[in-house]
Amino acid sequence: MDLLEPTSSTLVDPHIIALEAPFEPTPSYDSCNPISNNHFTGDDSNHMPFLPLADDPSFDWKEHCENYRYFAWQTRFFDSDLHAIVVETARRLHQQHGLSYSQIDSTGVLPLSLTAGQDGVLRTIRYQGSFDWAGVRDDRSKISPVPVVPVQVGFKALVSQFCNSASCMIGFCDQHINWFPMPLPLPVSPHLPSDDLFADIISPCGDNCFVLRVPGNVPAIETEWTQNDLDTFNTILEYSPDSSPCDLATICKKPCFEIFKKRKSTIPDNIIKRRPLDNNIKRPSRLKHTINSPCHHKGPCNITADCVCFRNKAHCERSCRCDPKTCRRRWAGCNCVRTKTRRPCGTERCACFKAHRECDPELCGKCQFPHDGCSNVSIQRQCWKSTEVKPGSWGVGLFLLQSANAGELITEYTGELVYEPTTESREQVSSFLCKKFRREFCFYSDVSRHRQRNYLFNLNATFALDSEFIGNESRYINHSKESPNCRAQVMMVNGDHRIGIYAQIVIAKGTELFLDYGTEFFRAT
Repeated sequence: MDLLEPTSSTLVDPHIIALEAPFEPTPSYDSCNPISNNHFTGDDSNHMPFLPLADDPSFDWKEHCENYRYFAWQTRFFDSDLHAIVVETARRLHQQHGLSYSQIDSTGVLPLSLTAGQDGVLRTIRYQGSFDWAGVRDDRSKISPVPVVPVQVGFKALVSQFCNSASCMIGFCDQHINWFPMPLPLPVSPHLPSDDLFADIISPCGDNCFVLRVPGNVPAIETEWTQNDLDTFNTILEYSPDSSPCDLATICKKPCFEIFKKRKSTIPDNIIKRRPLDNNIKRPSRLKHTINSPCHHKGPCNITADCVCFRNKAHCERSCRCDPKTCRRRWAGCNCVRTKTRRPCGTERCACFKAHRECDPELCGKCQFPHDGCSNVSIQRQCWKSTEVKPGSWGVGLFLLQSANAGELITEYTGELVYEPTTESREQVSSFLCKKFRREFCFYSDVSRHRQRNYLFNLNATFALDSEFIGNESRYINHSKESPNCRAQVMMVNGDHRIGIYAQIVIAKGTELFLDYGTEFFRAT
């Protein structure tokens, strides 16, 4: 058939559908990126990521631009493809042509420097493997980005970047590491003689276990211990001297009986001081539950040791590097015991609950077992109620999908952790603290002032919590002065201040949630 020949057409009678009721437009609302835990931001950047409200002619974008010095797209961008090409090019020039990395840099042929301090490719290398590109030799050799460092140096770097908060326990935790680097722990004194290590072993770890090859029955020929092996062993022993030889054998990659023999010679029994069984240290219970950088010093936490917790009249927390067994400033926890008729941790009888703290699994051991025995750990275990965002009394609201009893946790208010100077820079006129549930309402920045909305909580003396850009569904809870059915409460959770939204009364399934914003909020509008 000729492509230029016109095709035939057929007339079809249209079928008209009449809508009895038009669709209602979706009410306007502000969205945000969802998060389950607070995110550390600190200070606002001087770079403007984008121009907001560009389609709103009433927004003064010129005033908004005056708050920034640069555009975000003018900053240096990490191009992973370019980085990969530079890495492979440098590898071939080095391996196949014998050029050193300094010589390659001196030619200026590569767009990225290989050895320029902390920004050099060898420092920021992201590709540890070889590439399946043409010209790659069979040796598959790769660039070594970081020289081998001593064990002690690597251990210090690891400890300083690993968060020891029970709420996260992850490396490079942005919520804690960006605020203060984790200080090194103090060396730990051994308390178990060598013979006492046998009592903790349930079964041998293998044929080379020290419980099977006791001293006197050790083979004459042993493995060779290099200086790196000794450094690894001594470093671990410095901070965990009472560790099981079975565990140390796995870490050090040495036979278990050799680990036991080396430990016995390194820590003779005559230098070991047993820890007293009864620890009746009296700890204060009326100190401030504040947050500061962890203390790390020798000696007791007092003025002579320049303890930051002592200066702030605060309790030592989990992240502090003082001895948790002997420190007199540590929070002692509660001694609540669950019975068949009551769970005391959710009442004023519990010392932790009364101090607006959740129970610590390390300090409050009696109430933690069985698993559901403690009712004051809801935030750290994320025991949230199911909720739904839909049109409410004021635009969009938050509704319960399951019933909640009075005092039960509904959800956690999450957002950006920002410093107080950043909070002040975001404020437009002034801020007010609603003492009823410690929420700071303020119209900050020209964008929020234009929208007449804000999502800021005053968390503590250091941080405020802002969920304008990142947060969760709790930001949609509306105001009610006459009948608020929930409240917000700042709680100390494993060393961190966090905000829980709790039911004030029994709330039925399908009910909209309301908070009392306070009179100062509307006075500022």
